[in-house]
Amino acid sequence: MTTENPTLATEQADPPDYFTRVNLHVKFAAERARQAKTGIDATLAKAEAALERARGREAEQRAAEQRMQRLQGIAAAADQLNREVQAQARNYADSLLRANPPISRDEAQTFWQLAEQTALQVATLHENALDR
Repeated sequence: MTTENPTLATEQADPPDYFTRVNLHVKFAAERARQAKTGIDATLAKAEAALERARGREAEQRAAEQRMQRLQGIAAAADQLNREVQAQARNYADSLLRANPPISRDEAQTFWQLAEQTALQVATLHENALDR
């Protein structure tokens, strides 16, 4: 005859493995967005250096200034998206705290999808920055 622990049975009824995996995916998406933003910043720094080298050569300087403006717009958009994906990661982690009501698998999937979409948008901006 075995004794049952009702608390243990409740915890085993919905194993946290799925939610933990989703949390990892959300964190990875946030990290990919951060890395892409770092790449955008590096591209922007190279463009700034090119602008400095072009000083005195009007046509090159104008082209470098235009590139800088485009890259600054991309960097600003990436900053905003990066803040969003970091907030999504924090919100998901907060939703897993025992003090909060448990979330459903669908809600977890929504967090995951939003984080992935946002990270993809930042990665796309990074690619656009490299192309310009």
